Amino acid sequence: MNEDSRYGAGPLTMSAEYYAWAPPEFPGGDVEVRLDFDLIDRLLQEVMRGFGAMPRRSLEMGGLLIGWVEREGNRRIITIEDFEPIPCRHSKGTAWLLTADEQLRFEDTLNRWRNVAGRRSYTVGFYRSHTREGMGMTAEDQAMFDRFFPDPSAVALLIKPFATRTSVGAIFIRDASGGLRTSSSYREFPFSRKELGGAGGGSPAADESREGASFSQPQQTPHPHPGPPPFSQPAFLSPAQGQPGYSAPGYASEGAPMASASISPATPITTDQMPFGIPSARRDDVTGKRTRTGWVWIPLSLVFLLFGVLLGFQLAVSVRTQLPAAMRQDPYSLGLSVALAGDSLHVRWERTSPAIQGSSRALLHINDGGNSKVVPLDGPQLQNGSVIYRKASGDVKFKLEVFARDRVTVAESAEFRLP
Repeated sequence: MNEDSRYGAGPLTMSAEYYAWAPPEFPGGDVEVRLDFDLIDRLLQEVMRGFGAMPRRSLEMGGLLIGWVEREGNRRIITIEDFEPIPCRHSKGTAWLLTADEQLRFEDTLNRWRNVAGRRSYTVGFYRSHTREGMGMTAEDQAMFDRFFPDPSAVALLIKPFATRTSVGAIFIRDASGGLRTSSSYREFPFSRKELGGAGGGSPAADESREGASFSQPQQTPHPHPGPPPFSQPAFLSPAQGQPGYSAPGYASEGAPMASASISPATPITTDQMPFGIPSARRDDVTGKRTRTGWVWIPLSLVFLLFGVLLGFQLAVSVRTQLPAAMRQDPYSLGLSVALAGDSLHVRWERTSPAIQGSSRALLHINDGGNSKVVPLDGPQLQNGSVIYRKASGDVKFKLEVFARDRVTVAESAEFRLP
């Protein structure tokens, strides 16, 4: 789907300083709303602050739009260059619904920005972030618009924020006959300086988006379930060697220094008392000379022991090389990484990871400049292997928490930070 079909017919209109909202299908075609690009940067940052204010929940933000209205013949031109946030305690939930006390504060702020003689900028409408279904004005929006903004050129701006794609804006304004379409805007548009063709950026958020990025290595969360056991090498031991505490001559246990074999002097005993394999001396019945016996068995046992160790090692290596790549991969590694992609961040993970392959859901925890947000991911999104996140600050931390099979949870973190 191209941008024209996504945001309405006709090209987007903009200049070097502002985006001009002037849909040709608007009744009479006599209106143009101009949004300053710096305003879009700052207002988006304010909206995203509420979007990530609470885990698993997004708070709506709202306030006044500041600008001026002028006419060119029959054409109304509304220019918006600033805004004034109106605090809300959200006592009625996550929606921007003002209590009686908050409405009084709203009216006081509105009176301070009234259009009086000699004032260049004044209130031209209101804005609200929209985290509900659809993209239309609510009954509360319409009641506020009719009560506080009766001017025919007053503007209502709704902004729908997204964590993994560009936020969307929608403008509502009365037509020449005074009618107001509230179910949907005549044109929705990407609420992004970059996608609207704005060059440069005057806000800190815009400046940060053009800087480099630094990353931290993914950190694997400790897990109570151990990985697959190491391959067991065969051992060729005689019954005596199988006893606890035995150490083969010339070999040491792991972590201990290598030591050569030694035999402590023993009390002399007779030939009949000699156990098999221990060096001894006996007299030849024919020649009368003493000969040593038992020396051959010890080198042979060492040879067989070495042969067993080498055989086990080669077997382990050959078995591992023949395993498929998915089985050789660390089952608890997600390969999480983050990279700068224009004004956004490209978050990737290894979709062939055994933990990803065995999972149908996950949570992506986002901490953007101290504001936290949790984005649920389903199976198809996990298999996609990446998401695009529109950052609001230069310090963003990500943590991918994957719920694998058998009630196993695997998590990994990555971080974006401006130098």
